[in-house]
Amino acid sequence: MNHLDHEESEPFVKRHWFRRLLLPIVVISIFAMLMSLLLPRPGGGRAAPSSICSYNLRTLVLALRSYHDDYGSFPPAYTADTEGRRLHSWRTLILRHVFWQPLYERIRLDEPWDSPHNLATFGYMDGWPDIFGCPSDRNYSDGTFQTNYLAIVGPSTMWPEKENESRRHEDVTDGESETIMIVEVADSGISFFEPRDLQFDELSFQINDPQGLSPSSLHNGIINVAFADGRVRSLAEDTSPEQLRAMLTVNCGETIILE
Repeated sequence: MNHLDHEESEPFVKRHWFRRLLLPIVVISIFAMLMSLLLPRPGGGRAAPSSICSYNLRTLVLALRSYHDDYGSFPPAYTADTEGRRLHSWRTLILRHVFWQPLYERIRLDEPWDSPHNLATFGYMDGWPDIFGCPSDRNYSDGTFQTNYLAIVGPSTMWPEKENESRRHEDVTDGESETIMIVEVADSGISFFEPRDLQFDELSFQINDPQGLSPSSLHNGIINVAFADGRVRSLAEDTSPEQLRAMLTVNCGETIILE
């Protein structure tokens, strides 16, 4: 500690104790929020899975924005080595922004996600980050670490299709409040560690399309999506393909109607 006279040290001590008191307050607040979602409500039952799903998505999109604050851009959809081999997903890159710093530190980012070391690291986890799965989907916790939250990858989306390429706030000329960053997908079959998401040019753009690849959920008539500005909204199953397509692009200038 620097040599301080009494007048200088007193404010320092006050700040020190303020920080020590602030941390438990923040922890207790987060715990209370989680318990409000999980404990029975006065009217009976627990929080609806859709509400927990919305909370998960908001946590993820805020983590993505925190990543942007730290690095000057959102993460790429995936990282790749010099030979173009896919290494890690954006979901791995934000682990330390969702309070999984110990796991993040054990992962070798210069090796593929499924290298022997990284697979052993994933196996080390006691449980898994529940925020990557929707409680409506019984497959999300079956031991395969399947995720229900995916990016839509394509040249006009929030997630450029080239490896190691990423967006910045200023790239989203359509407005972050009208541009989807993450969508919900039921039974995706994709590990949250895996550098794989949905391709824009392969989508049907019809929500819950039984005949094609699309954003989907097991909620009744809706899916949850996270917008680039940090908001989470529910989209009705009858949202038109044209509106969904427009909400997934960053700079095409379409007219979007959000109720």
